[in-house]
Amino acid sequence: MKCPKCGYSQPAGRECAECGIIFEKFHATQRRHKERAHQKQHPEETAEAARALTEESLKHPEGFLQTYFWDTFRTPWNTVPKYGVIALTLFFGYLFLLLFHEPLYQLYPPSNAGNSFLLGMVSKVNLVFHEGGHLIFGVFGNRTLAILGGSLNQVLIPFIVTMTFWVRRDASGFAFGAVWMFVNFLGVAIYMADAREPFLPLIANLDPYESHDWRNLFNIWDLWSVDTLIAKTTYSLGWIGMIGFALWYAWTGFTHLSKGDDSSARYLNRNKRNEKDHRPLEF
Repeated sequence: MKCPKCGYSQPAGRECAECGIIFEKFHATQRRHKERAHQKQHPEETAEAARALTEESLKHPEGFLQTYFWDTFRTPWNTVPKYGVIALTLFFGYLFLLLFHEPLYQLYPPSNAGNSFLLGMVSKVNLVFHEGGHLIFGVFGNRTLAILGGSLNQVLIPFIVTMTFWVRRDASGFAFGAVWMFVNFLGVAIYMADAREPFLPLIANLDPYESHDWRNLFNIWDLWSVDTLIAKTTYSLGWIGMIGFALWYAWTGFTHLSKGDDSSARYLNRNKRNEKDHRPLEF
């Protein structure tokens, strides 16, 4: 086959041994350029087609999923830089080590538990989203939703961040957002486990027996027979999710590296061809 960019003849493969482009991404870019050129030449036709597609997608759930989920899922992830993968993977490992040894992030933390500097910052950021959730969901006028809104928003914000990076096909941002989301699962689970005998300090020194979110929710839903099970399950899901996405990111990143842009391999291939042709080496 010939490279569509530089014209170099080579066996069929994923990338060009001469210029290093990845064929699938190159063709996808060319298609986007053609679509944009067509949109500029025929703006009315493009707008009408977009409106028709949107209306059709809203009418049929499968069309909506095809347009906004499956097409994105089939798009390759962006290339992950080598040192970026290493740095973020090491950060995940360090974060998990801190969480594992941090007393305050145990399901039933001791009364004298404290935070390290990094986890203290993470906890404060999550607390801001938690308290903001009470205000946001309190607008709807439903007391139960307002109480639940704190924990819900605490997970929802990282989820939105995660999906934003997923649509952009940014594996690093996607993994970071997912790990952040599941860290909040730990926080919510610890808050759940604290409901029976509350001792965690609440903001503004509120009475933990009257203002404890999950104590009130378990009362409203009458879930005291399974409250411990719910807390343990949420806590386990947090650890499974964090470790799972960190391993996925490491595997995805290093897989991209092994199949992606390897400048040293291209340099050796180019030197071999130059030696064969008796041409001076090009650097």
